[in-house]
Amino acid sequence: MPLYEYKCDDHGHFEEFQSMSHGGKPVACPICGQMSARVYSAPNVALMDPAQKSAMDRSIQSRYEPKTISRPKKELVQKDGRPAKKVQKAYRGARSWVMESASSAL
Repeated sequence: MPLYEYKCDDHGHFEEFQSMSHGGKPVACPICGQMSARVYSAPNVALMDPAQKSAMDRSIQSRYEPKTISRPKKELVQKDGRPAKKVQKAYRGARSWVMESASSAL
């Protein structure tokens, strides 16, 4: 069962184990018995698998600070040391999603 955090207006924060189906419902304060609402807080990631936590951190960071490449790509080289031929992979036909190609097709 997950551990949820609640806040009593008189006695402050406390934690209770509740089933997931009852996690959003108010709970009685252990000191005064007053019904207390759940406080939505960050999960306890200290016990999380380090690889998973690192992946989450990278994902969040890349959303706001995307990584950029500052060095050019290495040229492709054949097995004998000669530079590889550049292959053009561009599509040369009409693209229906581009406005000028749709009008020229008419």
